[in-house]
Amino acid sequence: MGVSVEYFDSTNLEALTEKINDRTTAVFIESPGSMTFELSDVAAISAISHQYGAKVLVDNSWATPLLFQPLKHGADISIQSVTKYIGGHSDILMGVATANAETYQQLTKTGHLFGETTSPDDIYLASRGLRSLAVRLKQHQDSALTIARFLATHPAIKEVLHPALETSPYHDLWLRDFDGSSGVFAFYLKESEPSYVQKFFDSLQLFHIGLSWGGFESLILPVGQAYRTHTNLPKDGYLVRLNIGLESVVDLQKDLQYALQCAEQMRVENVI
Repeated sequence: MGVSVEYFDSTNLEALTEKINDRTTAVFIESPGSMTFELSDVAAISAISHQYGAKVLVDNSWATPLLFQPLKHGADISIQSVTKYIGGHSDILMGVATANAETYQQLTKTGHLFGETTSPDDIYLASRGLRSLAVRLKQHQDSALTIARFLATHPAIKEVLHPALETSPYHDLWLRDFDGSSGVFAFYLKESEPSYVQKFFDSLQLFHIGLSWGGFESLILPVGQAYRTHTNLPKDGYLVRLNIGLESVVDLQKDLQYALQCAEQMRVENVI
């Protein structure tokens, strides 16, 4: 089809200006990034992209339309994984794209050409989830911040990646653009030795390994270098992503505390 793709650091506007040109048709960003949770300045990226006639597409699944509205910040298309927070019950596979007035006809025509449709059952499940989205999202946010602040003070944790934390380098941008935060964030274990990491994961009782997010159940994901194709993770520490669900935040915190305690005890006994 003659389509080529280049990657750029969306937190660095100079990286965009160095790569964008008159042949660029679309700039796709995810904000925050769903593994390392860096925020992008959507308004600035949109302004630069529009100078070259490029459309800006934003994956807004982390925030949902309740917490961030990309179109109001200059983006042309906002993309949601309905599978996650909007569905809210881990029983639907669905996505939605919303466009501004200038792009709507083009997006609709493209969808029809590709035969993209959604079943009535899935639409029902999504509409069911929308009714409780605000209440669920508030609980996800509050519990996640409680867990994030707990981890930020734990001696086994190197760093917590959450834009709503005051320690985040993206906190000011989050305050400017977002109306809240959701339940997904990440942290670095100080120790990356495989047996330590394995002990930590094996000791968890409530958190289960899973790639998605947005449902009732809390999930955890080991983020190895295999997930990265264009940038490398820091060599020290081990990155872990959490999806904080709707269980008791006290129980969730105790689960993480216990798993970290088990891993630390093994480290001391074995002198990793």
